Amino acid sequence: MSEKFVMGVDIGGGSTKLGLVSPDGKIVARQRVTYAKAASGERILSNYANAIDDLMRGQKVERLAGIGVGYPGHILPDHASGDDSNVLALDGMPIADILKRRFQCPVRLINDADAGAIAEHRFGAGRGIDRLLMITVGTGIGLAFLVDGVPTSTANGCLGDAGHVIVVRDNAVRCRKGCLGCLESVASGEAIEAYARRVRPGHKATSATAALVRDTLDGNAQAIGIISEAGLWIGMAAASWCNIFAPRKVLVGGGISAAGGILVDAILAETKRRGMPSNVENTSFGIAELGNDAGIIGAAAQMF
Repeated sequence: MSEKFVMGVDIGGGSTKLGLVSPDGKIVARQRVTYAKAASGERILSNYANAIDDLMRGQKVERLAGIGVGYPGHILPDHASGDDSNVLALDGMPIADILKRRFQCPVRLINDADAGAIAEHRFGAGRGIDRLLMITVGTGIGLAFLVDGVPTSTANGCLGDAGHVIVVRDNAVRCRKGCLGCLESVASGEAIEAYARRVRPGHKATSATAALVRDTLDGNAQAIGIISEAGLWIGMAAASWCNIFAPRKVLVGGGISAAGGILVDAILAETKRRGMPSNVENTSFGIAELGNDAGIIGAAAQMF
């Protein structure tokens, strides 16, 4: 193929999604790489390289225009490696340098929440929005804020650790990173999954969230209550984020966002109840459009 393609790499805790992306944001081929928790960083990167080779060969792409990597943690200043992620084996590894040597093209890391927001701004529900805030509810909670399509970085190559904003005072628990009473401790995908398993016995651990979303959309009162409660917690944090960033639009992405309007309505109601009126009354809320493809597309889009 003569068209310029970029490889988007969306790193997750137990698997990584890779996709060959065209300049108009279309994924023309994709592959998922899984790895054991005990896998070394070298082994994981070797698996990535093999998957990239397979995708290029399958589409008859001789050379990539670049490789964009969405990293689930902090980004070091050179955008060549990351730290404090949920894939400990990759922390501190010179990911960009290794892939650059292998494929002879530019390689750049970006925070995964920023990648998702870039994708939505260019190709999804955030098109034309000058001040876009995106909340991604995955294993943790990621936050990105774009001004005219450019991610804002406050610390560690991203928007700091905004998902750990403190929202609980009494009877608080610690999140997986050690914060006491933060948003992730009560409303992350991990927290919602754990709570759903406790109060909804009978669902397999790997499908509790999917079952919760499905039952919510089917009108199950208990499931709606759990999703709405998570939305209220996120809305409490979003009120503070709106007071800080004054976004024109807020998008919600990640697996739990499949609950749609029930989740967004709860977030919106609590944000408007708690936020400064001048910062929230003209802010619209919605669901991200690109779903699980946003990370791949956004990681690649930074290279175009």
